[in-house]
Amino acid sequence: MLELSGDGVLPPGRHRCQVDDFFNLFVKAFSTNAHRQRLFREWESYNDRLCARVGLTGLTQWIDGSFVTNKPFPNDIDFVTFIPHYLYEPFEDGLIEFYSTISLHDNGLDAYICPIYPAEHPSYQLTRQYRAAWQKRFKKNKDTSGEKGFLELIL
Repeated sequence: MLELSGDGVLPPGRHRCQVDDFFNLFVKAFSTNAHRQRLFREWESYNDRLCARVGLTGLTQWIDGSFVTNKPFPNDIDFVTFIPHYLYEPFEDGLIEFYSTISLHDNGLDAYICPIYPAEHPSYQLTRQYRAAWQKRFKKNKDTSGEKGFLELIL
């Protein structure tokens, strides 16, 4: 079971969880908070549309930011979705609406997409670089300059 540390953030590291766990800890636990409920619904809708666009479920997503803290009114949900290169490359132009844009920000989503390549692919080094960059960004606690955790979900 996921739990927040004493300072209201996830303990350092990448924490794998199910969508139900994510909902229970960051929406249901704030049961009277319509703002968190709306952000969660926007996030669900985004994921439904993205999975339909690429024709695949089971995508990996990392979630970070104030939504995955005890902050009652987070600004948005920050996340990056990792998409297999063979789905990303043919649809790259059609995925533009799923990147962080004004319309997504207006709906409380700070969304990014990252292609991933298997170890035997010539571009695998990019996968390693992308994942390292996102991990570095998501583990930094802006408030304390220390480390915090983030979530990993399979959609």
